[in-house]
Amino acid sequence: MNEVQCISTLLRESTRDRIVKVSEMDETILSLLREKGQAHLIEHAEMLSPEEQQAFEKSLTSIDWGFFDEIAASDADDEDVSGELSESVVLDLSDRAPSLSDAGEQAYKDGQVAVVMVAGGQGSRLGYSGPKGCYSIGAVSNKSVYQYHAEKVLALSRRYQKAVPFLIMTSAATHAETKSFFESHEMFGLESEQVSFFQQGMVPTLDDQGKVLLSSKTSLMCNPDGHGGCFTALVREGLLERLKRDGYKHLVYLQVDNILGPVFDPDLIGYAIQESADVITKVVEKTKPEEKVGLLVRRDGKDQILEYIHLTETQNQERAEDGRLRYRWGNTAMHYWSIDYLWDSHASGYHLPFHKSRKAVSAYADLENKGTGGNKSVEGIKHERFIFDLLPRAGVSLGMEISRELEFAPLKNAEGADSVETVHELTDGLYRSWLQAAGASTDELTRIEVSPLLATSQSEFLETWPKRTEKLQGEVYLD
Repeated sequence: MNEVQCISTLLRESTRDRIVKVSEMDETILSLLREKGQAHLIEHAEMLSPEEQQAFEKSLTSIDWGFFDEIAASDADDEDVSGELSESVVLDLSDRAPSLSDAGEQAYKDGQVAVVMVAGGQGSRLGYSGPKGCYSIGAVSNKSVYQYHAEKVLALSRRYQKAVPFLIMTSAATHAETKSFFESHEMFGLESEQVSFFQQGMVPTLDDQGKVLLSSKTSLMCNPDGHGGCFTALVREGLLERLKRDGYKHLVYLQVDNILGPVFDPDLIGYAIQESADVITKVVEKTKPEEKVGLLVRRDGKDQILEYIHLTETQNQERAEDGRLRYRWGNTAMHYWSIDYLWDSHASGYHLPFHKSRKAVSAYADLENKGTGGNKSVEGIKHERFIFDLLPRAGVSLGMEISRELEFAPLKNAEGADSVETVHELTDGLYRSWLQAAGASTDELTRIEVSPLLATSQSEFLETWPKRTEKLQGEVYLD
């Protein structure tokens, strides 16, 4: 046998061994890969050692392969903006009545309100490597974002002597660190039973032929399934069923990066009760036609959030009879959800549609360049669910205007808009207004911070700061 024949024989034997190894993988997985058009992954598995194949199989079994059926059946068309647009029904700030607050406060007293916070994001845009919730944002106290929100829930629980459920949605990237962070800080005073950590789902990242990409030799490339994954995960983890079983009726939904997002909002809950609402979206008025914000509108008589780029120039500039922009209500990513509505949506078999976006990703290159290994930049297609896709199917969907200064201080960037600096400016301005309403002089204050455990609103602050008029100087933290 010459040298060439010898090498050829060795290659055949090596290939035969690899095929045997693949056949030892779970046949259910292999069948799924063929069925979903992912046979290239079987070919890749044939190139792996037994140890690598075992790791690869673990990655394959971590995926819900029903994802491919869902995107085939309901992939959202983000370019479809047909239909007749009209204004949504929005409760203006001037229309709020004491009766709303009274009804909402009674629901809190009766233990009918729970809080869910979406906290899957990392602080990379802040120059921080951990979960965004672990980032220190307190202007004077250096409290973390998580502590701010946890203390709001703790203050509410103490106010009504009810352990308000606090549900925190994490991601694969933030789950372990978030849970450890809370535990190392003794849950920030909350009872461990009232805090639930649950993960949003992960879905495969695809190439433009619909093939799953790899992030490494033995791992599929996946991405989080978006804030709409909150609904899916609440169902999957049994949390929605538990809330319904335990008699909760109302769910306050906020994003972790909104420092001023309230959990005690009797006007919101009262409005929902008064109107028998399935969902309420908190909105702020656009400051100018070109402001880049998703808008609450009605399309063909149903509420939805429409990206500003999907409105025509004429629609963006259109004015109502009172001179205000017709499509002016910017989405703040804060919602009220009826727990019954969420449960009925689940029970009916409804699935939020997937939206796709294209983004350059670093993918394992061996699928194209056999044996070369390494990663290269390719265009990946990511699929995400949006929580606001629940709006169009709601029987009663409404908007509620809020004040930017009181409730909306998003933390997204290291500098510029929505940065640490703007958050500190907004919180500082809010707390100064509370002190001034209480008759205190703030002229010589360089920075002021009020703990949520002292007050989460001006009315609460005035209750705890009766007729104090002392002059405050320097940096002040009130707890």
